[in-house]
Amino acid sequence: MTFEERMDRLAERHEALAQTVELHNSMFLRTETLQHETAIAIRDNAIATQENALAMKHLQEMVADLMKAAVMLVKTADQHGLRITKLEGRA
Repeated sequence: MTFEERMDRLAERHEALAQTVELHNSMFLRTETLQHETAIAIRDNAIATQENALAMKHLQEMVADLMKAAVMLVKTADQHGLRITKLEGRA
């Protein structure tokens, strides 16, 4: 093998290595971007989860208030019913 042939093979290997390094660098950058996007998505999901928990707590409080109001309405209706019954002389 002549010196020129060796230099050609060396140049080919160098080019192949350069392309491999470029490919790895591109893959590394893409992975880094995906990791960053994933971290943002996780953070956003955590924030949404906290907001949902607060909304759920608020809804539970509202339902509890509605239940108390419903119980009070039933008691009031019962009292009025008894009053009407007494006024009509059926008690």
